[in-house]
Amino acid sequence: MMQIPTSSYQWLSWLRIFLVVGVLALGAVAVYLLENQTVEAAGRSLTQVAADIAYKVDLLLFERYGDIQTMAQSGVFHGQDVQAMNNYFDLLQKAYPVYRWLAVTDGQGRIIAASDRSSIGGDQSQEHWFQVVRDRGGIHIQNAEPSPEVGGVMAVAFSAPILGSPDEFLGAVTARVGLPDLQQVFDRTVIPIQMAEGTSAMGEWHLLDKDGNLLADSVLHEEGKVNLGDLGVQSALVSASGPPGYVEEWHKRRGVPILRGYARTKGMGEFPSLHWTVLVNLDRSVILAPLHRIVWNLGLAGSIIFFPLIGLLYWLTYLLKQESGQAQAEAARALKAEQDSRAARDQLADVLDHAPDPIFFSDTEGNITRFSRGAERVLGYPAEVVVSKPVTELLLEPGQWKPILDELSHKGEVVGREVEFRNPDGQAVIISLTLSVLRNAGGEPVGTVGLCKDVTAGKRTEESLRISNQELEHFVYAISHDLQAPLRGMQGFAVLLLKRAKERLDQKERHYLERIQKGAERMEELIRDLLDYSRIERITHPWELVPMEQIVHQVRLDMEDRIRHTHADFKVESSLPWVYGDRVRLAQLWANLVSNALKYAKSGEPPVIRIGCQEDGQYFTFFIRDNGIGIPPEFHGKIFGIFNRLHTHEQIEGTGIGLAIVKRIVDFHRGKIWVESEEGKGSRFLFTLPKTSGGYGIKGRRVFPEPPEKTIEATYGRETESSLRTSSSIPLSGKE
Repeated sequence: MMQIPTSSYQWLSWLRIFLVVGVLALGAVAVYLLENQTVEAAGRSLTQVAADIAYKVDLLLFERYGDIQTMAQSGVFHGQDVQAMNNYFDLLQKAYPVYRWLAVTDGQGRIIAASDRSSIGGDQSQEHWFQVVRDRGGIHIQNAEPSPEVGGVMAVAFSAPILGSPDEFLGAVTARVGLPDLQQVFDRTVIPIQMAEGTSAMGEWHLLDKDGNLLADSVLHEEGKVNLGDLGVQSALVSASGPPGYVEEWHKRRGVPILRGYARTKGMGEFPSLHWTVLVNLDRSVILAPLHRIVWNLGLAGSIIFFPLIGLLYWLTYLLKQESGQAQAEAARALKAEQDSRAARDQLADVLDHAPDPIFFSDTEGNITRFSRGAERVLGYPAEVVVSKPVTELLLEPGQWKPILDELSHKGEVVGREVEFRNPDGQAVIISLTLSVLRNAGGEPVGTVGLCKDVTAGKRTEESLRISNQELEHFVYAISHDLQAPLRGMQGFAVLLLKRAKERLDQKERHYLERIQKGAERMEELIRDLLDYSRIERITHPWELVPMEQIVHQVRLDMEDRIRHTHADFKVESSLPWVYGDRVRLAQLWANLVSNALKYAKSGEPPVIRIGCQEDGQYFTFFIRDNGIGIPPEFHGKIFGIFNRLHTHEQIEGTGIGLAIVKRIVDFHRGKIWVESEEGKGSRFLFTLPKTSGGYGIKGRRVFPEPPEKTIEATYGRETESSLRTSSSIPLSGKE
């Protein structure tokens, strides 16, 4: 026999050292780069949020600027009907709660009507705002300061003269917009940071004037008492002279590192900028917490199995979660855009042209009678071109309009219907349309009003995300598949070395080779489960009416050896229904759940497994109950995640993918799954599947069929009784 010198295997030691050192070094560099990329991505997100808030603040103040213009020109305030003026203020304050106080004065500065009736009769002639609009004319905007009219709350004052003809000063109209009412603008924009960064922590925000004085904030509410510029806050200083951006700095009050995005208001249209600064921040630890959790978990797994392969899988998992987070953020923004379009309300006729979204009116014949400036901007047609023309001439497909009118006639309104309009270039503009009936004073229909929202960009983004997620899933499948060949080679060489050179190796060297072999086997099992996980929705089987009782019976037969070996008490407590779905995947679902019940039995105690089902409205609720070691409540939501395990591989074998596969199969069938368990008291897994229409399956089969000739009840260790077996073998994967 050929002699193999011991020195030929010395390279294995160097290989181990190289792999350990290399992986640790690469891991450290990778974590460092990932942290930088994560912080950079979060910084861009915070910058965008700050810019969005600044834009929305400008938009809100621009609309109030238009309101004060409109009120000054309204015929209500040119007459002597004080009650009509008060009613006007009440209506406006109800429609726009940001107005804390509204009033109108006569030419001498005496308040003759106000939203707060106790203000009527007050003398405003010595107030700066009154003197400015009286002497100079035009709209006067007073920057935010404590307003005595609203109890000292920080407010912005808008004032305008009421002029007669020719340019006779009749009085002035004034309004106070409270800064606390801007908090909803901040909160609605800051909340998506939680989803994008994968954390439940709420970001902080601050609103500063041009000199750095605090106007509003989300935590201490020290309006008018603090100047962040004087405190040396870096973001407050750099935001005063530059475009939107972000900085990493130290939180002055809490003493923690934070990431803060900033942007300044720019004004809008005729409305001049107040040069306010918006600051939005998150703790650096909060931003990096999801990344650190992933690194820690994968580091523990890497101490057991082959490091380079785990490192590659770590990158794939990280990329998948990153794409999923971005998809959720984009979907949330698209959903918010649609909700905003549904929330649109009829505005006063005098402020119609200031609405940013398209609004059009049509008569009973379907001809356009009014076309807002927002409609001109979004659809690209001047109002004079489209007025008197049918609405159908603006549609990409005129046939879209009749079903909308039918729904309007049937329901009284159409909400959130997506319609494809055509711009002058022939390109599609996707609009979310809310259509309502206009009625005259007698209640008779005189036409319709359409409130629109441009969702073209959102729809394109959704399609792009769908394609991106599909490509990523295919990439995961391809990479996992390609990893199997080198893994099998490594495993084969380890086995070959053990066979041929076993007698020449000392005990320590044999132990190392055996660890390589076991690590390769463990990795092969992990890759196989990961491939199976990626195939669930990518590789499907024909959907059919599936008898769940036969499926469970087949699973029991396939696991007969394991059940007999553990002396398990296995029973189906109730008749199981037929469901419509993928037969192979449903069998895999039951196999994984039964395998878990057997695997996590208490030491020295035979497993007791019970399976059943109950009706719950439009769903069937299936359950599998065991007497195993149980699951602490704090881990109930985590066990269905990929690679999430409560025990090490040495304690209980498994890959951490089995329950993730179960959840994905249930999700694929439009159901949901959860667990009820306490540590040491066993577990009860429940999942729902939709019923078939009318309570019957296809081909007239009942949802609850007649029970088989023999009930599926067997206690292994005593006897086995079964007569019901499906005609085809069902592939199973019973891993955790």
